[in-house]
Amino acid sequence: MSILRLAGLVVATLALAQAPALVPVVSKTASRTVELPGELQPYLTVDVHARIAGYVERVLVDRGSYVKQGQLLAQLSAPELKAQIAEAESKIQAAESERAQAEAQLTAAQSTSDRLKKAAETPGAIAGNELVQAAFRVLGSIPGVTIYGPPAHERSAIVSFTVEGIHAHDVAAVLDREEGVAVRAGHHCAMPLHTKLGVDATTRASFHVYNLPSDLDRLGEGVRKAKQIFQR
Repeated sequence: MSILRLAGLVVATLALAQAPALVPVVSKTASRTVELPGELQPYLTVDVHARIAGYVERVLVDRGSYVKQGQLLAQLSAPELKAQIAEAESKIQAAESERAQAEAQLTAAQSTSDRLKKAAETPGAIAGNELVQAAFRVLGSIPGVTIYGPPAHERSAIVSFTVEGIHAHDVAAVLDREEGVAVRAGHHCAMPLHTKLGVDATTRASFHVYNLPSDLDRLGEGVRKAKQIFQR
């Protein structure tokens, strides 16, 4: 046998040995299952951060929910924010109240200025508020005298006051007897206010068209004499 024929037989034998085995495919029900542990990972994750500190009241979506831009995902409760809003509103109201008070004071001051200016146009005339301001200066310079009510530029021509350690009726009696100054003493139909202020009574001096600045000097002198008489 020649060498070429022998090589051909070897190649044929090897080819037959490596030929694949053919197996028929049959459809059958699975007779065995295998459980494999695993975890589903989302395709896309988004971190949601609240703008303020609060508590989650309700979640409106769940895993696997389809969401879109602008959709409400959860409802939060923020009690601290409500308290901050209430505090801010309270400050706004206080500021508005202060502004209104300042405007009222400005209006009163402007009115006083207008009255003084108009009164000054007439030679020898005295505006009522000028007497009130002078009374404040005279009485305010006497130790132990307390004047009740608003500032001089915000009141009419009436000044109520007390003298420490002396009853209002005694002050009125001395003013009448020593200086001929007529004043009123008592509650002036305002007993609840006197109770609130913690005083038994007040002495009230009022001014009108017939009063002059010299009357205020007599008022101050009479109060000083009352102090000399009752505080010896």
